[in-house]
Amino acid sequence: MRTIFGVGARLVDEHQLGGVKARLACLPTFASQGYVGPVLFGSWSAVRYNGSSTDITTAKGQVCGAYIASTGGLATKSADFSCNPDFNVSQLGVVTRWTPVKNLAFSAEVMWFHLDQKFTGTSVLTPSAPKPTTTYEYKNQDTVSLNVRVQRNF
Repeated sequence: MRTIFGVGARLVDEHQLGGVKARLACLPTFASQGYVGPVLFGSWSAVRYNGSSTDITTAKGQVCGAYIASTGGLATKSADFSCNPDFNVSQLGVVTRWTPVKNLAFSAEVMWFHLDQKFTGTSVLTPSAPKPTTTYEYKNQDTVSLNVRVQRNF
């Protein structure tokens, strides 16, 4: 058992399709009966392509070859560009609920999402409108969301 954020995580699922391997791990949620206070939840997933980015007989080589060809070739990439379609996705959230009367619940949920991608460098890309044609940098991305909910059951 590995520890993620101080909570024991377990491997939930692992799939392999051709040269692509996907893994999913999740954090258990903790709650009590009756009043439900803060609940911690999360997950971690990984996708790995076998082989080399320069070997077109492998999954990684086929994805990289198709990506580079469809985005203007190596001429539009920076000198430090490297193609690696492997990525990790992790999520961590907390939700709290309050039930002041029967069949009425208020809840608030905050969630952090992280994309850990393996490409490096920059590329001149021509996306569809309204984004401009310019140099884009390959980098990891994070986002946070807040959801507020009021639920009345009849």
